[in-house]
Amino acid sequence: MKRLAQRNADVASPILRCPEGTYSKLYIILEGTSDTSDIIDLDELGRVTASYNGRTFIGNVRAKNIMHFGNLKGGRVECNIPSAGATKVCIPIFCHEPDAGVGNVLHVTDDDNVTFEMNWGTGFTGDLASGNVSLYGDIADGVMDYLFTYDEYDFPLAAAGSIHERLPGENFTHVMVTNVDDVNMTLIQLEVDGKMLHYCTAFAARAGSNFRNNIGDVGGVDADTAMAQQVGGSVTGEITSSEVAEFPIYNGQWSEALTDDLTVIINADGDIGTPSVMLTQLDFTPERAARSEAMLRGKIQTAINRKRHLGKGRPVTAYEGIKRRTTTPLNISPGSF
Repeated sequence: MKRLAQRNADVASPILRCPEGTYSKLYIILEGTSDTSDIIDLDELGRVTASYNGRTFIGNVRAKNIMHFGNLKGGRVECNIPSAGATKVCIPIFCHEPDAGVGNVLHVTDDDNVTFEMNWGTGFTGDLASGNVSLYGDIADGVMDYLFTYDEYDFPLAAAGSIHERLPGENFTHVMVTNVDDVNMTLIQLEVDGKMLHYCTAFAARAGSNFRNNIGDVGGVDADTAMAQQVGGSVTGEITSSEVAEFPIYNGQWSEALTDDLTVIINADGDIGTPSVMLTQLDFTPERAARSEAMLRGKIQTAINRKRHLGKGRPVTAYEGIKRRTTTPLNISPGSF
């Protein structure tokens, strides 16, 4: 894990630029001190927008929803927001489809313009006394077959009725719905390419989501500690296992992600506020795949030549065996070898 950029957090919309490298995951890290008379809540963390040479791959998505998704698909998302004092927040961002394992990377050269913009929510800069926001990355070898993208849509429903929306995009892999702890939310349906893929009550949606994603017991949570599913601590926190439900579209076969049409239907018996629907998608990048594959092949060959020169034969023999295989795991691009 390496720090890639840093800015003063106490400005309205700090922009973090990602330097040259290949990354499997990125992290936006906030480290600061809150005003002694104010509490930073999760909505004040605002929204994240990211672009790759002008191509948006995080589309103004709430920071807290990216964190909820990280809790489900990664591990413990650190988020320490006490009533006053040191504030530390991690917003983890996948560069690969998390259920496919590590393999795809974000490939950035000196010629690329990759930026992350934090659009803080109302009150944030006033409640933060001082601090920095930084971009960190996990450096990894790989091929960039696609951009892993995040998008979000908000649908207010203030009375009994339903939300019925066809969402833009393609190659969907996950849908995450918020506000599923609201007792008025009764039914959630997802139609993918004309097929009813998910049809369940809000409780069933949470139950399936928590089981699939190996969510454990919340346990004791105090004001200064964020447990495995807690985002923000008990002062301003939300519990992932109660607040959101994740619906998989990709379940291990790439054919499942080659989708073109997604419709979300939410039924309610009363006011459910404004639930968010967050989507992840694969934005394929064939030209960048060829470029990153060529660079990876060159790096591998340099390492193999060094092994040969040093007389270390076993890694060379293993590499030659891998090259002869006709199939590779789904999480490794065939061109990687």
